[in-house]
Amino acid sequence: MLEARNLHLRHGARSLIRDLEFTAAPGRITAIVGPNGAGKTTLLRALTGETDMGEVRLNGLALRGMAPARLARLRAVLPQSLALAFPFRVADLLRMGQEAGDCAAQPGLIEAALAEVGLAGFGQRIVTSLSGGEQARVHLARARAQVWQPVGPQGPRWLLLDEPVASLDIGHQVLVMRRAQAFADAGGGVVAVMHDLNLTAGFADEVVLLGHGALLGAGPPAAVLTEAALSQAYGCAMRLNTTPAQGLFVLPQMVG
Repeated sequence: MLEARNLHLRHGARSLIRDLEFTAAPGRITAIVGPNGAGKTTLLRALTGETDMGEVRLNGLALRGMAPARLARLRAVLPQSLALAFPFRVADLLRMGQEAGDCAAQPGLIEAALAEVGLAGFGQRIVTSLSGGEQARVHLARARAQVWQPVGPQGPRWLLLDEPVASLDIGHQVLVMRRAQAFADAGGGVVAVMHDLNLTAGFADEVVLLGHGALLGAGPPAAVLTEAALSQAYGCAMRLNTTPAQGLFVLPQMVG
């Protein structure tokens, strides 16, 4: 389990996160949703151990005081944006992820991780020469190379993703979410900050809805993504509907 208790963070007089509790289970995708400024990235930074703002436990172990090398073998993080200072080759960047995890000596892992995100043959390319969407998938492949096996000797491994599909076209959005789903189906845990509510409804097993640093709802998508809760969170009227093939989808109302 990934558990957080009594999370709180203030910036001056403003409370960014207040008395927040969070739980995510392995074998599932947990999506964190909410409007801009709701505290989604702040919450994820607490779950990664980047920000100390309360009690966080990963697989029963307290993040506070955990050695970075040990933490790197348990979870990989995909930040919202990552600027490279040097013109790394794609394979070199992925190798950094691989060597931080438990599969540093596994042959063929880099090529497999690239193929997984639709970038087979890109290993010798310079990362900064790629399109924004390609770079985003390279960084996801780096995270996967770090936690290649979804379950290890210390239990499930975790992917913590901040807006993993934000810069991708719709085909690659679905590809990335299917890869995340496969990781969870194999026993790993996935926590993802999401803006696309329809992808969230289609792929997430659990949804955490935030609003202004507070928890507005947590549970299965159908229980959390309600018209009333979404309209309150986003400040505009929302309409839910269903399709026979895919189930729930969400549309903002353009009038009224």
